[in-house]
Amino acid sequence: MENKVSEKGTRDLSRLKAVSIGCGPVRDEDAVNVDRDPGSVADVFHDLNAMPWPFPDGRFEEVRLSHVIEHLDDPDRVVREAHRVGRAGGIVKIVTPHFSSYESYGDITHKYHFGLVTFKPYYSGARPLYRLASRTLSFGSSPLTWPGRLFAAMSFDLYEKYFAWIFPGRNMEFRLEVLK
Repeated sequence: MENKVSEKGTRDLSRLKAVSIGCGPVRDEDAVNVDRDPGSVADVFHDLNAMPWPFPDGRFEEVRLSHVIEHLDDPDRVVREAHRVGRAGGIVKIVTPHFSSYESYGDITHKYHFGLVTFKPYYSGARPLYRLASRTLSFGSSPLTWPGRLFAAMSFDLYEKYFAWIFPGRNMEFRLEVLK
């Protein structure tokens, strides 16, 4: 698919400091919205599996990937590409279903399923790309989720190893600070 700037609006994209990767039908007013689907609200149409993305190095203070990384062919390249377009000290925010969530394994378009340690190689080790700013796991609002919340609050490792399939999580959010 050829990169194309949308003709749906006259927004000044050069002033925006954030990018919403895989925006779909939800417009993020303070971000450049990117998607491959011509029916989306994207400002820029681009196949997100095709790298590099159509932005210069260090362009954005915030890179938002909400419910998109699980649909893409190569999550490792996506995390590295988000680092490339992110500014030093900026934030890459990844939201994705937890592997135990029915929203993860119940969607046939999901190619990958993620856990709370999935992105650890990018913020630990000798040459990290990021610093972990925060990592959260959400649960539904039912009282049946309270034991899962308790085990996750004690230890994410304990929760995932022994309790995730008994008390499924819902979504995870990672906020990764770009190191350059």
